[in-house]
Amino acid sequence: MRVLYFDRKASIYLLIFCVFIFSLSLYPVENKKKLKRAIAECASIMAVSQTNYWLKYSNWIEDWQYGLNWEDQKERIFSLDGQKFDSNCFQTNWTHGLSGAMYYNFARTNGLNILESSAFTTLVSFYWEFIVEWREVISINDNIFTSFGGISLGESFFQLGSYFNGNKGFINSIAGILTNPIMAINRWLDRKKGYTYYTPNKSNMSFFLGNFFIMNDTNKPSKDRHHFLGFNSSLTYLPEIKKKGVINQIIKGTILSDINIKLEIKHKTIDEISGYTRNVYYGKYKQNIQKHDIDYVKGYSSLFSLSSGFDFYKKKAITENDSCMQYKYIDDSIFVETPTEFLDKLAIINMIGPYSELTYYFGKGKIKFMNTFSLDFGLVNAYALNKYSETEDISYTKATLYNYGYYYAFGYTFNHRTNVIYKNFTMNLEYKYQNYNSIEGFDRFENMIKNNHNINDIKSNLTFYVRYKLNTLPLGVKFIFEKRFRNGTLNNIVTSEKETRIYTGVEFYL
Repeated sequence: MRVLYFDRKASIYLLIFCVFIFSLSLYPVENKKKLKRAIAECASIMAVSQTNYWLKYSNWIEDWQYGLNWEDQKERIFSLDGQKFDSNCFQTNWTHGLSGAMYYNFARTNGLNILESSAFTTLVSFYWEFIVEWREVISINDNIFTSFGGISLGESFFQLGSYFNGNKGFINSIAGILTNPIMAINRWLDRKKGYTYYTPNKSNMSFFLGNFFIMNDTNKPSKDRHHFLGFNSSLTYLPEIKKKGVINQIIKGTILSDINIKLEIKHKTIDEISGYTRNVYYGKYKQNIQKHDIDYVKGYSSLFSLSSGFDFYKKKAITENDSCMQYKYIDDSIFVETPTEFLDKLAIINMIGPYSELTYYFGKGKIKFMNTFSLDFGLVNAYALNKYSETEDISYTKATLYNYGYYYAFGYTFNHRTNVIYKNFTMNLEYKYQNYNSIEGFDRFENMIKNNHNINDIKSNLTFYVRYKLNTLPLGVKFIFEKRFRNGTLNNIVTSEKETRIYTGVEFYL
C-alpha cells in the first residue's frame, strides 16, 4: 500500500510537470530581457509578504507540522509525505492564482517570453512553499494554482495592460495602471528608452449591464428584479484579412486573449460573481480568400492551436463556514451545522488543451465555429453534500469538504461556440460542459479520514444571444437566453437542478 501511495503522488507531479514543459516549450524568444529587474521587483514584494507572514505566525499556528531541524525538513521536502492538499478555505486557495499572475508579470513586463515567465512564476511559488512556509506541509494545490493559474491570469492581464498602455490618452493611461500596474511602473522606468507593446490586429471590448429574471420549475418567471453588469475583452493577434489569396503559416506566442467578468445583483447585493480568462497560443493558421472587395469577402480561414484558461464562479455565502473562516479540523469540534448549506462555487484551471477555429466568409457576413477542450484542476463545490448531510454523518471526511463544502478535483471542460455576424447583427450559440471527480489519498489529515468519499460534479450551460450594434453610437442592445444544468453525486446521493435565465441589456463599446 505504501508503494502504491507513493506512486500515485509521483504520477500526479510527473503528469503536471510533463504538461507544463510540453505546453510551454513552443514559444519564441523575445529580446530586451531585464531579468535582474524582474528579480528585484519580485524580491521586494516577497520580502514584505514573507515578513508579514512570519510576524503573524500565530494566525496559522494550526498549520504547523514541522520544526526547523534536519529530520523534519528532510521528511517535508524529500519524502513526499510533506506534500499534501491543504485545508484552507476556498478564497485563500483560489487567490493564489492572482499571486501567480503578479509573479508572472514581474517577468513578462520585463521582456521575458511566455516560457521564461512561466518558469519564473513556478520558481517563486516553490520558494514560498518550500522556504517561507517551512513549518507547514508543502501545498500541492497552492503550487498548481500559483503556477498554472498565474500563467492563465497573468498572460490575459499582460495583453490587456499592453493594449491600454500602448495607446495614448489619459483614459488609456488610467486603464493601463488599473489592469497591469507592474507594466505601468516598468513603462515609466523605461520612458527614455521606449517600451515594447503588443498591438492586436483586432480588439473587442465592452462594458455591459441590464436586467434578468429566472424561470422556475413551472416555467414561470420570478417577480424579483435582478440586475447584471460586467466587462468583456477579446484581443486577436491573427493576420488581418485585407486581400484575396492564400496564407499558411505557424503563429508563435499569444494568438487570442479573452477576459470576462460578470456580477449578478439580487436584492441590492452581489449574489453571483463569475468570470474567465482564455489564452490561445502557438497555432497553425490557414486562410483562403477567393474574393475581397469593399465590404465583401468570400472564403475561409482556420486555426488549430493550444489554449489555457481560468474559470471562476461563486454564489454569495449564507453561512460562516461557507465564507473564509479558517477552520483546521475535520471532526465535530468546530460545530459544523448539519444539514449543511453550502452554496455553489468553482475555481478551475484549464491547464492545457486543443483549440480549433473555422470561419467562413460570405459577402458582408461570416460564420465561425470554435471548439475548446482542456484538462482541468480545480476547487469544486460538492453539490450533493447538502442533501447527503441530511441523513449521513459527514465528519472525518476530506478537510475542505467538511469545513467549506468543496474538494480538489481533476476533470475536463468542453466548450463549443457558433458565432454568426451579418452587418450589425450578431447571433451566438454556446455550449459549455464541465465534469470533475474528487482526488483521494492526498489530504493533509489523511490519517484521520474514515470516509474518503468519491465525488462527481457536472456543470453545463447552453447560451444563445442576439445583439444589434448601432451605427451612430458605440452602443449595442443584447438579448440572452441561458439554460443552466447542475448535477452532483456523493456516494449514492444525487442532486440535480435546472434553471432558465432571460437577460436583456446594453453594451458600451470601447
